[in-house]
Amino acid sequence: HKGIDKFWSGVRSRTGISIMFANITNALQQTTGNFVTATQVSAPFLKTALISYLTNTQGMTDDIAALSPFMSNRLENQLFDVQDNMNDLLLNPSRYEKVQKWAKHHGYFLQTAFQNQVDVVAWSARYNEVLASVPVGMNDADAIKEAIAQADATVRKTQGSLNPEDLSAFEVGSPFYKSLIQFSGFFNMLANLNGTEFKKI
Repeated sequence: HKGIDKFWSGVRSRTGISIMFANITNALQQTTGNFVTATQVSAPFLKTALISYLTNTQGMTDDIAALSPFMSNRLENQLFDVQDNMNDLLLNPSRYEKVQKWAKHHGYFLQTAFQNQVDVVAWSARYNEVLASVPVGMNDADAIKEAIAQADATVRKTQGSLNPEDLSAFEVGSPFYKSLIQFSGFFNMLANLNGTEFKKI
C-alpha cells in the first residue's frame, strides 16, 4: 500500500538521521575502513595514498572524480542534486519541506566527511597498485581503464555501495522490511569480504 510504504520510508529516513546527525563516535569509526581496505591493497600503496590525501585533499579528490564516474557520484552526490532541482521545479516545496530536505541530505555530514577520506585513499591506492603491475605489452589506455575498474571494485567490496545493482538479495524488500534491517548493508558487505578472505587462507 503506497501510504503505508511512504510512512515506513519516512520512519527509516528519520531514524537514520536522528542516530547519525553529528554522531562523532560513528564518524570516527568510518576510518576503520582503512583496515578493511588493507585486505585488498598492499600497505605501501595505502601509506602513499594516505600521505597524498593529507597533503593534497581537494586535488586528489578532484582527480579521482574526473577519472571515475562511479567515484564522482559517490563523492559528490550528483544524483541528489539532480533530484533536488527537479523537486524544486515541479513541487516548489514549502519552508518546512526545505528543512526536511536539508536534514535528509546533510544528516550524515560527519560520516560522509570521514568516509570520503577512506574511499579516496582506497581508490587511489588500488589504482596505483594496478598501474605498477601492468603486464608487459598492455598499452597505456587499457592499463588506465583496468586500474579504474579495479579501483572502483575495491571501494565497492571494502566500503559498501548503495547502488541498486550492488544490494544483496536480502536487502531488497518493502519499506517496512527495510526499516527492520537498517544499517545491515555494511555488515553484510563485511561478512562477504571476510568469508572470501577466509576461503583464500
